[in-house]
Amino acid sequence: GLLASEAPAPRQQTAPTSFVVYFDDGPFPTSATTRDDATFVGLTALVRHMELPYSDATAAGTFTIRGPAGTLIATVDDQRLMIDGQALELGRAPFREDGDWFVPTEFLTSGLERITGVDFQYEPGARRILAGTLTATRLAISAVGNEGETRLTLRSDVSINIRVQQFPEENRVVLAIDQAPINPTAEVLTYRDASIRSIRFDDADGRSRILVETTPQVSSV
Repeated sequence: GLLASEAPAPRQQTAPTSFVVYFDDGPFPTSATTRDDATFVGLTALVRHMELPYSDATAAGTFTIRGPAGTLIATVDDQRLMIDGQALELGRAPFREDGDWFVPTEFLTSGLERITGVDFQYEPGARRILAGTLTATRLAISAVGNEGETRLTLRSDVSINIRVQQFPEENRVVLAIDQAPINPTAEVLTYRDASIRSIRFDDADGRSRILVETTPQVSSV
């Protein structure tokens, strides 16, 4: 069975995190942060990547984006977006931090999608969002230990190739997967044993891999 996870650290107001937007022409790693357990994505670099005209009025506290299907105006710390004069209510308000705008994921799926025609697909809790016509490969990860051996099992809905790299001096194993985007059923496994400290999926730079932190007792993979 799985062991109980450790008690969480005190929650911070904002904390950096990784986030990738997958477009039809490739992945776009972007800045992101968490606030009150919600993910906020850096807006300016994303809009530039999409080559959308925009204006950032610092004094007025507004960010305006002009898309092929309309104009969107966001106001700092205001849950309402204005799209061609009509209000759209978000669950959380955009905010400014370190000179950049950060917006909740629903800003993309509800607001940016409407003025660009680009379909943004997001599953709550994920560290990635799909833009356009992409579909993600589903990946299930499980682990079980028995008599000093730990078995990691991967289940995918398509054929995948995996390259295994062991770094004994770092107590780390990297499983590089040749598919992207991948949507894991769990970003982090709570499994721990005498050999395994942590197992997590990572695609912060657009490359899919599973990172396994091991203990010094591990002799081979």
